Amino acid sequence: MDAFFVNVHLLENPEDRGKPLAVGGKPGQRSVIASASYEARELGVRSAMASSKALKLCPKLKLVSSNRPKIRACSTKVMNILSRYGVLERMSVDEAFVDISSQANPPALVKTILKRIKDETKLPASAGLSTSKLVSKITGFDVQPNKAIVGANAFAHEAGIHQDGMLKHSGTYEIMTPESVGLKETKLVLGKHSGKHAFSVCLLYTSPSPRD
Repeated sequence: MDAFFVNVHLLENPEDRGKPLAVGGKPGQRSVIASASYEARELGVRSAMASSKALKLCPKLKLVSSNRPKIRACSTKVMNILSRYGVLERMSVDEAFVDISSQANPPALVKTILKRIKDETKLPASAGLSTSKLVSKITGFDVQPNKAIVGANAFAHEAGIHQDGMLKHSGTYEIMTPESVGLKETKLVLGKHSGKHAFSVCLLYTSPSPRD
């Protein structure tokens, strides 16, 4: 689904359409952006970005809380539509795989599914068509923040808040384990966004006797 939380908000608040808009927590509470409108994205606002940073980049950004009951209801409607066309594997509230390999014309069916979602829920959706789930994940979708993909850098985390969360509990930012795709471990990439936690862990592994 496209900017799912934002578009669910717009269903009940159409006056916010066309504005820089984001769904997320209030600044000052270590909160992050859950979803951003395309108007906000054009100004640099991204999902998983700290709310305080988003407001600095876009002072006119309208920040709203998520309507979880409405989000769950909309998600259920979308998943029910998808389940009519094949075996459904739900990945999150706004993402799923559907096996339509037995259908006569999958490309045409995808267009039908997207139109049906739009007509029945008034929500925009996107889809990727491929030969397998892994290929779909790599090439079929715009990869969303906090979702791991399979590839050379699939488990390399560079953003500080991701690194800290991943070190505390890898399931927070990875939807699969490195071992499940033949990798030995998750990698940390030290960069300008890295924090103390990631730096101390990397220092521990690169120096047997780190100095202050």
